[in-house]
Amino acid sequence: MLLRGEVLEFTRLEFDLLLFLSRNPDRVFDRLTLMAQVWGLSGGNGRTVDVHVRKIRGKLEPVLTPIATVRGVGYRFDGAGQVFIAD
Repeated sequence: MLLRGEVLEFTRLEFDLLLFLSRNPDRVFDRLTLMAQVWGLSGGNGRTVDVHVRKIRGKLEPVLTPIATVRGVGYRFDGAGQVFIAD
């Protein structure tokens, strides 16, 4: 991914999460749903998602803030006009 001409590197898990969210903009997903839909994992406490969202944000912010936290629910992709991901 390029951000202001700089190459950003994502792990496979980070990329898969960002890709899934970007393909489903403006929809809120809880952590367990993201784990199941993105990585095929069942169970767990969802903290894995939090860690990967934090890492993605760390690479994109403050230039972009495409992932919003919906308190008490999960995450939503708000960057439909900001991020284009070609796979």
